[in-house]
Amino acid sequence: MGALGLLLAALVVGCTSSPGPGAVMLVTFDTMRADRTSAYGYHRPTTPVLARLAAQGVRFDHAYAVMPTTDPSHASILTGLYPSEHGIRRNGETMRDPTVATLPGWFQDRGYVTSAVTARAHLDPRALGIRGFDSVDVPVAPKLTRKAPVVLRLVEQRLASMRGGNWFFWVHIWEPHGSYDPPAELRANFYDGPVSRSGRVPMRLRVPAATCGPEGIDDEVKRAVSGLYDGEIAAADRALARLIELAVKHAPTGTTPLVVVTADHGESMAEHDKTSGVAFGHGRSLHQETVRVPLVFWWDEHLAPAVVGTQVSLLDLAATVKALAGGDDAGFGSYDRSLAAHVRSGEEPEPRPVVIERRRFVSASEPELRRRQFAWIEGGEKLIATDKQPALGNLAAGSAPQDVDLKLFALSADPTEMADRAAGVGRARAQELAEALAGWRREVGRRSGEQIDNGKTVEKAPEPASDPRKLEELRSLGYID
Repeated sequence: MGALGLLLAALVVGCTSSPGPGAVMLVTFDTMRADRTSAYGYHRPTTPVLARLAAQGVRFDHAYAVMPTTDPSHASILTGLYPSEHGIRRNGETMRDPTVATLPGWFQDRGYVTSAVTARAHLDPRALGIRGFDSVDVPVAPKLTRKAPVVLRLVEQRLASMRGGNWFFWVHIWEPHGSYDPPAELRANFYDGPVSRSGRVPMRLRVPAATCGPEGIDDEVKRAVSGLYDGEIAAADRALARLIELAVKHAPTGTTPLVVVTADHGESMAEHDKTSGVAFGHGRSLHQETVRVPLVFWWDEHLAPAVVGTQVSLLDLAATVKALAGGDDAGFGSYDRSLAAHVRSGEEPEPRPVVIERRRFVSASEPELRRRQFAWIEGGEKLIATDKQPALGNLAAGSAPQDVDLKLFALSADPTEMADRAAGVGRARAQELAEALAGWRREVGRRSGEQIDNGKTVEKAPEPASDPRKLEELRSLGYID
């Protein structure tokens, strides 16, 4: 047994039964797609720690982010609300209503010490309008991001100060987000591309193009960038080993922590470069590589190993954690649900459609991206619907099927989404799913005040606030248009 195996085996020693977790650690990796982790069958050993954790806990095989953009996705993870409900539809914004119920607020109300350490400036729950954290530590400008070793030191310091009480801790790890620059020893395991005399990878590969022309991206560039990305995932996995160790060490005496591991979204590696013009990155596309993420629950002696194959949404994460911690199964919002019974039993939940939104774009330089886009996943099929007209700040304006461009993919037979069926054999099914999506848009529009109904403008909720300095710093990271 290797060192990692010994680590995870050692975690189970001395743990006793408990009615609920005295310690809960939520780990979110920034930009980790599920299919590039060995925990989900990837052929390279990118995530041996996550793989062992999943083997001892419950792995959701088809978990989806609600939006492939950091701030909106995290806000949804912590509130159980869609971006169109809470109002954060791009980075740098604040929730419309900061009084909504949140997962950390639920723990705080029950006497848990609640903490957050994040790896990116402005990924600050206070700035997002997410209440419930007793302490928050985020990078301070001019430092806009920080790597995992710094985050780990801060987490250890905070846990050591809690002195044995119950706690809830959200830890955000920057890796594997670009720029792709993994530690040299990990880079050597996955990357065999060019390096300079000083040992640096060329900038064009560390920070590759987000978009491309119809000719696509050169295969050698794809391979090189892919290797760097894998190295970054391995760095994230190495950090996970230390986080598990810290969670176990600092859990209240006689208890073992509940650890939940996921990601805010995935990352494009130019899989659809010639059809979509998207090269590397996230936010511009709703294809599988940017929205399917890992989701693993580990709670030793309380959860039997299981793999759940039903598609689920990260919208359900907050309600599930609350129920596992002794709360009821009620969701935090109108659409989320607790999956706690299925985490405990390993049985499949009732299938539900999964809805995914694309971030809000405002730049005039990319007019196509100003059109609202959604994905609807149901019964092994995935519809991607894009409004034919630019968004007018109105969620439901393009909700009728004739007002949207449709693409339909059969995920079971075509998991990489290369064969659009909407214009051929899948035309009727695409229309059926488009009608369902239209109904969802109208309903969420009513709830959020973003709808025009029967020619009458319904009072629209105010756009989330944006700090100009914050937006400029996020723009420097390539986060906003």
